[in-house]
Amino acid sequence: MSPGGSTIPMRLHSQIVVLVLSLLAPQAFGQPTAAQDTRMSLFGNLSLRFSRDGSLLRAIGRSPGDTSQSQHVRAVTFAAPTGAVVHIVDLQPDTDVSSVTSDGATAIVSTSTSTVNISASHENEGLFLLDTATGKLQSVPHSWYGPDSDRDAAISGDGRLVSIYSETDSPTPMTVTVYDWQTKTLVATRTSEYVAAGGSVDGRVTEDGQVAFEGNRVGSTIVDLKTGRVMAQFGPSSMRSPNGAWAVQFPNLNWDESASKDVLVKNGKTGVTLGKLDYTIADSEIYGSLTGAFCGTSPRFILVNDKAVAAYALPSGKLLATFPASTWRDASAKDVTSPAIACSPAGTRVAILSGTRLTFHDLK
Repeated sequence: MSPGGSTIPMRLHSQIVVLVLSLLAPQAFGQPTAAQDTRMSLFGNLSLRFSRDGSLLRAIGRSPGDTSQSQHVRAVTFAAPTGAVVHIVDLQPDTDVSSVTSDGATAIVSTSTSTVNISASHENEGLFLLDTATGKLQSVPHSWYGPDSDRDAAISGDGRLVSIYSETDSPTPMTVTVYDWQTKTLVATRTSEYVAAGGSVDGRVTEDGQVAFEGNRVGSTIVDLKTGRVMAQFGPSSMRSPNGAWAVQFPNLNWDESASKDVLVKNGKTGVTLGKLDYTIADSEIYGSLTGAFCGTSPRFILVNDKAVAAYALPSGKLLATFPASTWRDASAKDVTSPAIACSPAGTRVAILSGTRLTFHDLK
């Protein structure tokens, strides 16, 4: 059955590998084999990303709790064909992950400079680019952000651009400053009026190298990096593909009861609605609980809720396949929420993390 209850066309072959992965102790890692039913633990603000060729899966996340010195952020790389652990990078307990590239190879993190042997003259927290394979940290120039800044940073999908968000005392206080990482030069500064009168707001460089001004109540406004022209607007609970070609907008009636209850497919560069996913929304899902992942730049999208995972074609919204819950759900976990997912750039490989169970699936 499909998530909405209709008969589905099955085009899915699941090759399942269930892994041991603990963020609390390195020795908890095991070497997985096909259909091995073992356990793992990834918690908190977790990012799952396939490498550009789909051969690796990179995961970066934090154990629950921010105070225990034993609960580190950890970056783990898996071989996607087998699920074997390739390498593990442990980070300092005070590390916060701000943004990750499309392939998961690089992340922007905030951590104490005194713990990473950067200049002793800087004993405050700083921003760094992290190589998730080696653990190498490169300092983001302090001149890019103020000493009292919240250090709200982001990185483009290809790792070329880094942005810093700040607010000024002006008619257009929301400010996104974008730099070229390789040359360490200023690319552009884009500003905006507050996008909402209440709630939280921020701004960042997008995966495809544009600028987004966002508010949790109103959604996002996409601005052309070069010209500052408004390109498109999307409601809250929206996602754009890595190349900006597509956008999927989930229903969220928290602040607008007249908003659509469908999962809309939109042009990611103009905001024009192209259609909707062939999915029947449950009453419990109209307040922003749905999520998903694009399959790189391929015309496929993976929709996930707390009970189902399914693949759809873009822009038609046609259902391609479902992933039966029995093949990925961690039945032993208590109060398991929606699983974390990633889809390979070619749209042929899907990783699903439910509770402490990580599985890989082939999508034909």
